[in-house]
Amino acid sequence: MEQLNQPKQWLPQDCALVRFADDPALLHGRVVLRCYGGNLCRVITPDRDVQETTLEAGSVYTEVIRMNGSRLPRGIKEDDTYLPKHSGDGDFKHDELLHFVRVADRVPASVEGRRRVTGKVDYEGAVDELQGPHANPRDKAISKQAVERAQEDECWIKIYSSNGTGIGDQAFPPVESALLVCGGGLFKLFREAGTEEDILAKQVQRGDLAVSMEHARLGAGIETKSEKDVRVLSVLFDSADERWRTIHEAVPELEEVEYEDFPLQGPRTLFRDVRQLRRLGLDFCQHHESWLKKSGVRAGDRSVHEHASLCRALNWMLCYDQLNICGLASAEALNRRRTLIEFAHQGRPETPSYEGAEDILGVRESADGSLIDPAITQHAARRAASKAEVLKQQRWLALGAPVSAAKVLQVPINFPHNHANGMGIFCLCLCLWMMAEVLNRVYKAHLLRPPPVDKESPQAALRQLLKKKEIAGVIEKGLENKYYIDPVLARDPR
Repeated sequence: MEQLNQPKQWLPQDCALVRFADDPALLHGRVVLRCYGGNLCRVITPDRDVQETTLEAGSVYTEVIRMNGSRLPRGIKEDDTYLPKHSGDGDFKHDELLHFVRVADRVPASVEGRRRVTGKVDYEGAVDELQGPHANPRDKAISKQAVERAQEDECWIKIYSSNGTGIGDQAFPPVESALLVCGGGLFKLFREAGTEEDILAKQVQRGDLAVSMEHARLGAGIETKSEKDVRVLSVLFDSADERWRTIHEAVPELEEVEYEDFPLQGPRTLFRDVRQLRRLGLDFCQHHESWLKKSGVRAGDRSVHEHASLCRALNWMLCYDQLNICGLASAEALNRRRTLIEFAHQGRPETPSYEGAEDILGVRESADGSLIDPAITQHAARRAASKAEVLKQQRWLALGAPVSAAKVLQVPINFPHNHANGMGIFCLCLCLWMMAEVLNRVYKAHLLRPPPVDKESPQAALRQLLKKKEIAGVIEKGLENKYYIDPVLARDPR
């Protein structure tokens, strides 16, 4: 009580070094959160424990040294101190320290006396103080607003339940529940009304409510609904506590994910190859050694070094990084390159053939380095085809190709469609139909017409121009020096 009546000697966030009487070897750091009067303060330790203590030499402390900010006083070595940066949580952050200061402001001192007030009690149970001669009439309204504002900003979440249910949910403890301070946080332990469930609730700020609820659920082992990342596997450790997953442990968790915009063409290869390696009891690095021995490729060949690098990368992606390589386009590209090298040296280790490499790799590269979108090439091809079709039709028209009846029957644009009795349209259609029929008959007759005489043999021309007796005379006269029998005369000599 004497300390409360003295002027405050410390300000919030002041730092001090104290030497315990029981442990004089080290100087322990303390950060002041609130000073109630004199040297009576609420401080926080480097281990985040909030305590109420008197920062003066006495039975507890043999020495109390005020620090200038976070710098050590002269003559004191850092090895002789235990500061917040030496703890497992590290040095205090600004937001963290402000949070502890706000918590300390709400907790009264254990020796702080209670002030007796007199007045009327309203319907809410609050005491309406009598206004003294020196009292400010606005104090009551200001204090009531401050309490309401603090209650609006405060939220409680359930961190323990005797039934083991609802961890991380928002709780509403009774107002009369006792307030507990532990590790710089405020807690309330109460029993849910109408049930036998004991609940421990923690106070959080309303702005941090969602994050605090998530952390509480994770701490209780409750999995939150989140979308699974198909690119990675769960991390496993070997007997030496190192990140490692064997190929036998990885295959059951591998998943081949189909994407509509997968950049590589052709079937996937990784899932089949990994399962084949598991059946053989090999990983990618062991497969490289086996291929090198059986393929006959020289150890100093460039392809051997490239093959080794690809196998090593795939093995680390699967076993150390623990990625779902069957769903990664990068891993599929590496595996196809490895496949191409083995395929090129198959049966010809000295003279590999990379023919068909684009089909195996699934990527077609430009030979001259040009960058052309296939879509624009298809567009240009369609336009060129349409122009060629127009030119073809024009050539047919120039050569006298038949006109279809459908084109002939097209009604002119300036023809009066809205004739009173419709006879104009009927007569026009009838005339056009008759013209089309005439043109078709002429075209058919042209097709059935025999070919010109000059395109056939001389004998056929003579048969069309001369009579049978005249034909025989002409033939005999023309073949005086050469024996020849006309096929027609051979059948009918008359």
